[in-house]
Amino acid sequence: MIIKQLHVYGYGKWRQIDFPEFQKTQIIYGPNEAGKSTLMAFIEAILFGFPTNKSNERRLEPKGYDGFGGRITVETDDLEIVIIERKKGKATGDVVLYFADGTRGDEESLVRLLKGMTKQMYRAIYSFDIHGLQNVQNLKETDFNRYLLAAGTVGSDVLIRVDNQLQRKRDELFKPNGRIPILNKKLNQLKELESKYKTAQLNNTAFTQLKEKQLRSETQLLEWQNKEKNLLIEQELFTDYLSKWSIYEELIKGKETLKNLQVSSFPQNGFNRFKALKDELSNNENEAYQVEMKLNQILRKMVDTNPFEKLDWDQLGKYLSDWSLYQERERQLQMLRGSANNTALIPAHILEQVKHEEFKQAQEVIRKIERLDWEREQRLSEESVLAIKIERQKEQCDETEKRIQQAEQSPDFIQTTAKTTHLAIILSLAALAVLLLGWLVMPIFYIGGILLGLLAILSYKKVNKKQQAPQRTNSSIVAEWEKLWQQQCAELDELQFEKTKIQKRHSEITEDMVVSESWLNKVAEKLELPLNNHTLFLSKFEQLVEQVTMEKSNIAEQEQVKQLIIKQNDWLTGIQALTAEINDEQLDWLNLDESINSLLAEQRRYHLQTEEVVTIRKEKEDLSNHKERLFATIERIEQQLSSLLQEADVEDDKSFYSKAEMKQQAMAIEERLQVLQMQISEKERHTLSQFNDKVMLLAQLEQIKQQRKELSERRSDLQKEQLEINHQIQLLTQGEVYADTAHAYFLMKSEVEELSEEWMRYKTAQQLVNEMVERLQAERLPRVLQQASEYLSYLTEGRYVKIDFYDEELLVHRKDKFQFTGEELSQGTKEQLYLSIRFAFIEVLGAAVKLPIIIDDSFVNFDKNRTDLIMSLLDKIKLKQQIIYFTCHAYMKEYLPPENCLDLTQFKS
Repeated sequence: MIIKQLHVYGYGKWRQIDFPEFQKTQIIYGPNEAGKSTLMAFIEAILFGFPTNKSNERRLEPKGYDGFGGRITVETDDLEIVIIERKKGKATGDVVLYFADGTRGDEESLVRLLKGMTKQMYRAIYSFDIHGLQNVQNLKETDFNRYLLAAGTVGSDVLIRVDNQLQRKRDELFKPNGRIPILNKKLNQLKELESKYKTAQLNNTAFTQLKEKQLRSETQLLEWQNKEKNLLIEQELFTDYLSKWSIYEELIKGKETLKNLQVSSFPQNGFNRFKALKDELSNNENEAYQVEMKLNQILRKMVDTNPFEKLDWDQLGKYLSDWSLYQERERQLQMLRGSANNTALIPAHILEQVKHEEFKQAQEVIRKIERLDWEREQRLSEESVLAIKIERQKEQCDETEKRIQQAEQSPDFIQTTAKTTHLAIILSLAALAVLLLGWLVMPIFYIGGILLGLLAILSYKKVNKKQQAPQRTNSSIVAEWEKLWQQQCAELDELQFEKTKIQKRHSEITEDMVVSESWLNKVAEKLELPLNNHTLFLSKFEQLVEQVTMEKSNIAEQEQVKQLIIKQNDWLTGIQALTAEINDEQLDWLNLDESINSLLAEQRRYHLQTEEVVTIRKEKEDLSNHKERLFATIERIEQQLSSLLQEADVEDDKSFYSKAEMKQQAMAIEERLQVLQMQISEKERHTLSQFNDKVMLLAQLEQIKQQRKELSERRSDLQKEQLEINHQIQLLTQGEVYADTAHAYFLMKSEVEELSEEWMRYKTAQQLVNEMVERLQAERLPRVLQQASEYLSYLTEGRYVKIDFYDEELLVHRKDKFQFTGEELSQGTKEQLYLSIRFAFIEVLGAAVKLPIIIDDSFVNFDKNRTDLIMSLLDKIKLKQQIIYFTCHAYMKEYLPPENCLDLTQFKS
């Protein structure tokens, strides 16, 4: 679960405040009295309830302000957004959960969301401060197991304490050889009553037999009552079946009739649609005949005496209106033919390769080469200067090393270093042997060899330090010269490192120049240009680009001529096709101007015809259009009729009408069947289908009535017999001593059985708790210790490698095999140990519940290195769980981006 946002209605000093959205890792900064503790208490209060008046915690209810509580927006492990709101109400407050789908939840929903986690458990695992860090040395193995058990069984409230409570409950009920427990007393009383009961029962030998007979009669009577009840229900059911037999018969006959009609496919509302289409077709055919008659009369009136009368003047008018455009295109052709130059200036294969963008890129590349060449000269100059400095520094180092050797040759220094050298040689030889063994046998020995080598270095330094302590005065000169030599070597390393950087940059410049020259060579080869001189190359390249531009312009003009010729030919071909009926004597197309003038004159004459001719032509055109529309409508109707015949799967109209009549009958039957099916259920139809006729149904009903009558007579006889048995039992048990003794005995026996069952429940529960304790300790303790050891090794940079318990005492193993108790560790290391154990607990619990980790300024005693390590570890843990860190130290904000830091000083309380 991740906390996304806080909204405080009223809590302590905070009132009506919305805090910005929290990140996966969130720092909350504020000086003392800024409200950090109040904000931590607010988060716990919304999740687990307000502190009650009886608790030791402060309730922090605002004074003089009604709003108490707030809400927290969280994101669950399933990426669902949930709002948890808690306001003043009952002791711990009234809580409401708002889910993303619009539903709401209560306190029980919140318990499920938190996986049963309580406030005490949350503080023990996920919330910690500096005080807990400082008491880790007091942790014992028993406490560790109990703590692990409580942490591992979220919501079970410490199983070990439950085990003690169960044992106490068992002892209160029963103890072997005990006298005070309740069950022990009841057992003694039961023994006395059992003896009295058996003595009284011997005087009533027939009692048991009568009781058995009474029990059998009661059982038989109950069985017959149930059977009679079932027969009554069955009788009423068959009576209802009988009343619905006529409906069932009609339903069956209707289905058979519908099956015999066999109307498989017929269009919906087909008959009405077919009839309407037929009527519409007849009307349109009649109207088309009338239009055809009128059109023939008009055609007889029209007499064609002029051959130009036959022409389509509407289409010709479009061409004649473009005559001026045709003449303009001719003038353009004359001009373009005079200016066009068909001579190619550049070969075709080079024309396609020349690009203006490539010319600009070539300019940039040449400028880049010149710049790189200048930079290379500068680096060569710097490298030569550094070489002189390095040579001088080497001479100084050699001089200082000679002085150190002279000082070390003194007797005191040789005696001091002899033992150290001997031990270092032995360990070095051992490391070399292990490395050789790893090469021959198994690669894992390489690790052992490396560790021995490191141990040799550490031993040399440690022994050297101890042996040099008393003789520090004699070797002070050697130490000073060694310090000077190390400084000189460090300066030499810096000079060589600078030289390496210059050489690397020189290589990069050379490589970059080679790539640029290679690109220029490819461009020059492609365009067949010389590359001896960059300035000449660019001049030739620019001339080539200008020539390509002119060549492309010439090609565009030629293309324009082609397009104009195509348009002229299209216009001339179109007008000649429209006037093909006119002979060559009337229209001579060799003399284009005269032909167009003749057509223009005929066009004017055509438009000046009498009003009567225009009216006739208009009427002819209207009738022709109307005729076309009528024939289109007739064709559409015939297609629809044909489609209906296909849907009905028939070939002619007669078959269609016959099938339509059958369809109407089938629809009437289906409507009646629907009504009948509503009156009788599917189960009733299934039951009635088992009878051939109504006579069989009546016979079944009479049989049920007869069974009821016989059963009633037998039950009446048995009831009389039962009355007699009860009377005899009453006579046998009317003695006051026997009745009281039997009652007391069975009552005590019942109490003992209930107490025994309760004792067994406590025992079973205790066994389950013990098994759970053992299993959890066996499974979780090694996992927690292993994870805590890994965290401690990381935080101490490998100095401490393992955490363990021995004889109830916490032990920490250092990498040199030394062991330390918690008291022997430094305060900083103890705090790192505590953090490792806490984070290990959280890691082991991660599979069951993931809640935000809240840390209250727990790293204030750490130095810069330890703080860097713990923040790096938190950066890894945040991938699994949210971390909220409260601090009053401003430098902690430097470890996270600004959006991950909340400054409480920016908010008014």
